[in-house]
Amino acid sequence: MPALNLIIPFVILSVTRGSAQNTSDPINNISYYTVADNKKVLECKTTGDSLFLTESMASATVRQRHFKIAGKEKKDDYYLVYVERPLPAQRPSKWKLPAVSPFGLFVLRLSPDKKELYVLLEDGAWYPSLEEAKKANGNTRFDSKYFATYYSHSTFTSLTEKPLIATVDKPALQKIIDDWGEEINKNKYKMQNTRTADVYRVSFMQDNLTKVLVEHHISPLTTITEFNSKLSEYKIPVPQIPHMDNRSRNNPLKK
Repeated sequence: MPALNLIIPFVILSVTRGSAQNTSDPINNISYYTVADNKKVLECKTTGDSLFLTESMASATVRQRHFKIAGKEKKDDYYLVYVERPLPAQRPSKWKLPAVSPFGLFVLRLSPDKKELYVLLEDGAWYPSLEEAKKANGNTRFDSKYFATYYSHSTFTSLTEKPLIATVDKPALQKIIDDWGEEINKNKYKMQNTRTADVYRVSFMQDNLTKVLVEHHISPLTTITEFNSKLSEYKIPVPQIPHMDNRSRNNPLKK
């Protein structure tokens, strides 16, 4: 029953959130969920004027990032949500420190059935003003970026009730690891082309693993460490993972 413990913090809220959703703005007052590292649950939530990324484990909030929504635009199927992050107070220093830029961009896309939300945050790119954030992203090819997949509350609850990775036999695990390697290679250039503060793209690797586990009807509440331990148990070699350095010159999507 470990999955249910993780779901408890937001079960009660799901009904009110769904009923409050503004049909004229499909991305207002929504909450979607995915798996973060070490079996934490990551929630992406929007309200009228804010966007939150909240990590929780059991009944406790581990970390919450709050962004003030500074503007919205729609581009094809993408919703561009410009945000302003709170900046820490600067301590006195004898050194002239560079100014910290507060404005950034989330890009959201809903699946047609609203069961999935695809989320792009390039937290490796921040801007000194809203105007500069809009200018820098005006011609961006979002289809060349990596979007993490989040799930609606009911969908995520159902997924976490699937069998655990510990129940998988060797042939099934071999298929999962093969598919994970294919998924990573398929998304390699999108991951490299996404400006993230996570230079090793660990969160992207977790997201790729989550998608593969979902496809195999296995609970996504699985850490990469647990996955590796199961591979070791069955003596299945770990596939070679592409180099994820964002300074790679072999990325054809970079301009």
